[in-house]
Amino acid sequence: MFHREDGSPSVSLHQNNNNYVATGRFTFHRKNLYYSFYVSDPLYRPRALQFSDFEGNILGEQALFIDGVTSVYQNVTGKVCGVWRRVPREYRRLLREERMFVSLLWGTADQEQHILSGQVARYRSLSTELFTSLMQPAPGTDSLTMNGAGGTAIISASSSAPSIHVSIVFNGIFSPEEFADVPIVVRLESLEKQQIVLQEEVKIEKPAHELNTVEVQTAVSSADLRLLTRGKLVVSIASKKKPTELRLEGKVITRATCEIFQGVLSSADADNTNDEDEDSEKSVSAQTVTSGMAWMYMNRDGALVYSVQLDELSLEDSPMLVLVSGHRSGGRRSLLELEDLTPSLSSGWANGTIDRLSPRELEQLYAGELALNVATRLE
Repeated sequence: MFHREDGSPSVSLHQNNNNYVATGRFTFHRKNLYYSFYVSDPLYRPRALQFSDFEGNILGEQALFIDGVTSVYQNVTGKVCGVWRRVPREYRRLLREERMFVSLLWGTADQEQHILSGQVARYRSLSTELFTSLMQPAPGTDSLTMNGAGGTAIISASSSAPSIHVSIVFNGIFSPEEFADVPIVVRLESLEKQQIVLQEEVKIEKPAHELNTVEVQTAVSSADLRLLTRGKLVVSIASKKKPTELRLEGKVITRATCEIFQGVLSSADADNTNDEDEDSEKSVSAQTVTSGMAWMYMNRDGALVYSVQLDELSLEDSPMLVLVSGHRSGGRRSLLELEDLTPSLSSGWANGTIDRLSPRELEQLYAGELALNVATRLE
């Protein structure tokens, strides 16, 4: 089965006067702080990440860009990933109390330097996040008024009772004269199909200069969820009074957390299978002694990239490699075939991309309910 390990995630929003924007996710696990970022220009990657306290004292610095080399995963996803290992106890306390800042640094001492900084804070909606949006001033907005503005959307969805929940952390869309009960409009739409999936007006009781948070939720159709999982939607938040001048928007993409799903492939345990299950299994395939490893991750466009390495695989046995979902019902485990990966098998390796995951399959991936089944066809 594919799984991931994480703790309580956090988010940080960063801006500067050049309208560079970034959004970060932080996960603390076994004394280590794992971090992930989307930046507004993936090709212009930051060189370092600094941690500091409220007084500006630097607590630590992590190199992010060494000799121009980054991992394949970071290049494909456009994410910036890393870990601060063995965080001292005193600094862990600052994290718990939300008294730590992070800064992304670009450039060197002999070049123009850019810095984005923000506070690390907890948000409840991160526990169910499936998608992220990095929101920037929309084309046609007032560049002077929107200077330094930005936002991040934390998006979750349910396929059982189709619905979408959007939480947006933002600043920069309020005019100077707006100080109480300011109406704003949140919209989720397909620009390609000119279709509005969600539109809701929300009043901000007391707009804050630093950060504001709004949450909206709506029931949707299964077709709307498919647009969401396939990266076809854009989320925006705008002033109701000046929607063209004061507006943030961003494409909905794979969630910001850096994560690779992996699984160990081994032969099935026949002792855990009853006679009825054995008869059913034999009608389709024979047990295999093949073993191996598999890796999967979601790319920026919402496609599932996979790599599978298999040992002791005999091509004479007509092997099958299938992505399945598994669940237990009444004490029995049943498998449902989702995708046949056999055509990508070559010399003990299978590499490829599954372009379209359904909303339910995406939920199963993040819940650790997907598996790979290796079997042989009977003559």
